[in-house]
Amino acid sequence: MKGGSVKLATNSAFDHPLIDPAFLGNEFDMSLLVEAVKAAQRFTAASPWNDYIVGPFIDSINATTDGGIREYAAKFATTIRHPVATSIISKNSDKAGVVGPQLLVKNVEGLRVVDASIWVSVPTLA
Repeated sequence: MKGGSVKLATNSAFDHPLIDPAFLGNEFDMSLLVEAVKAAQRFTAASPWNDYIVGPFIDSINATTDGGIREYAAKFATTIRHPVATSIISKNSDKAGVVGPQLLVKNVEGLRVVDASIWVSVPTLA
């Protein structure tokens, strides 16, 4: 299983980091996505959609087989939301985790995480 990574591109704080979220980085993720796409295709093929959906999205035209779906997903996988709970908080003495209780990145001097990646869960408006 491949994990994601964030690396510095340069030593300038103004340059964007190199971010690899490792989307679909393991077989489980890819298999799950293939089944989700097939379910969406079955849903949109139902007769109530006949007058609303006139054809596939042009880039997904070859997503009719497992291999085609995998190829499409590898090319277009992205997120439109800020990932949350991706930087595990743990005790400073624990080897696991990205940040300690003070939100300082482990094994890095002077770097603190102050974004949604350290949230334990997504807050909702009820």
